[in-house]
Amino acid sequence: MINLIMNLIYLFAFIFSSLLLASPHSISQSYNTCVNCHYNAFGGGPLTDYGRAYAATVLGQHRFVKSELSDEQLALISGFLGAKKLPKWFRPHANYRGIVKESNMFKVNNKGKFETWQANAGLTFKFGQYDRFVATGTVDYDSGSELGGGKNRRDYHPITSREYYLSYRFGDSFKMYTGFMNKIFGLNFFAPNLLYRQSMMMGLNDQTHGMAFHFNNSLVDGGIHLYNGNMNRLKVDRQRGGSFKFQVQTSKNSRTGVSMMYSNGKKLTLMAVNTHLRMSFDEGNSLLIETGLTQKLFAEETPLRNINFYNTFQARMKLSRGIYVLTGFEFFREDILKTSDIQIKLTPGLAYYPAQRLKLTAEVSNYRIISNSSIPPEQWNFLGQLHLWL
Repeated sequence: MINLIMNLIYLFAFIFSSLLLASPHSISQSYNTCVNCHYNAFGGGPLTDYGRAYAATVLGQHRFVKSELSDEQLALISGFLGAKKLPKWFRPHANYRGIVKESNMFKVNNKGKFETWQANAGLTFKFGQYDRFVATGTVDYDSGSELGGGKNRRDYHPITSREYYLSYRFGDSFKMYTGFMNKIFGLNFFAPNLLYRQSMMMGLNDQTHGMAFHFNNSLVDGGIHLYNGNMNRLKVDRQRGGSFKFQVQTSKNSRTGVSMMYSNGKKLTLMAVNTHLRMSFDEGNSLLIETGLTQKLFAEETPLRNINFYNTFQARMKLSRGIYVLTGFEFFREDILKTSDIQIKLTPGLAYYPAQRLKLTAEVSNYRIISNSSIPPEQWNFLGQLHLWL
């Protein structure tokens, strides 16, 4: 009976994600890009002053602060040192994410495991009107998390950096970046365990050196990324290439886009394409959908080629200020050119922001593999996350 119910839920989730691509809801939120809250217009990395204030006044509850404080007062104490003002040109930042994960959570005598997923600190220097010139860098502690490839990977070092770049703004719409950053492709799902990301070489430690350009106005936004691979790695492990992402406004508060990526190395040639949708409806509710194909041509392995197919969506529904219900769905097929395993994961969860600078997340995922050769048992896995930022 449980298997029947889960199969119906999976079917509904897959159909739901496809239908929403064609029937976007009318929504009220106006943030369709990341440029307002992050120095990196493609998302991720240190927050702008506006991003800090937004997190303090819209996301977080009033725990640990005086209840009579207004949103304006909360915004004023959202800086790195609270209410203490720093020079306008100088902004430090710090992040910590610790996770508790437990595979096969209903298995007898099974124990959860805690590990540090992210721990970093950095500096941002900004000059000129509207932060025309920005220089930012982050130093990371790499705990060797399994979600980041573990300690046995060839380029592992406990002290590293996953982001440093210079950016310059040309007028109101154009921005140029040069340095070390994440590849520009698809939606910026900041999640540690997405099925398709590792296959696309877009995991926790897959940043690259290169140059990027971003364009944005009220109707469209997009970017181009040209990269020379991770110069900290051996030449045999580097992937050189480029990518672009383009999004267009399709309703008041939704944008539909496409992305393409090509990279080449001594071991692998990778090509990927996707379509994606960003939406929010009512206040605080949002939906992200991405569907794509990835082709990999191997230089020395058999088979010489495979093509992955994936579909994923993440939804967030606001219950009250600081409390959100999360729903994630993933469908991943390893190779559409032949009979291959299909991986499916449904992940409900809860996110809680008790105060500014603090987020708690708890998710339970049902993970199953559909295989012609065998019927592996389904897994119920738990993932909890503590996120602190300054």
